[in-house]
Amino acid sequence: MGGPVTVTDPDMTRFFMSLEQAVGLIFKAAEMMHGREIFILKMPVAKLKDIATAVIEKVKDINKINSEIPIDIIGRRHGERMHEMLLARDESINALETDEMFIILPDDSQVLIEDSEKLYAGVQKTTINTYESQDLDLMTVEDIKKMILL
Repeated sequence: MGGPVTVTDPDMTRFFMSLEQAVGLIFKAAEMMHGREIFILKMPVAKLKDIATAVIEKVKDINKINSEIPIDIIGRRHGERMHEMLLARDESINALETDEMFIILPDDSQVLIEDSEKLYAGVQKTTINTYESQDLDLMTVEDIKKMILL
């Protein structure tokens, strides 16, 4: 039953968020926004093969499947990146951060930049240059399985 699951490159990394985290980010951003900011959740990172493995294991557990479901590595598609970047160096110039997110301010919004500490609770100027998936610790298959809703 099922399979194979195809993965482009097992070592590709992707940011990973749960449904609850995505909804929470939307509500938090709506509450905090003043106009044209970009809100980026600080998320865990996983390898594609680990995501596939976690999904396979969850499906097998739920459906009581004993047979193996193979993973086929099909290779990267044209233009597909090995890792994700959610905050680039030029964006970090206008970026703030809290414990849970980055806030990229519009280039032309000096008021937001100058008044950021008054406008956003618990914010500070970010100290990083980029936010990239290859720079962060990876989730384990067990961590991924805890976040997956099936």
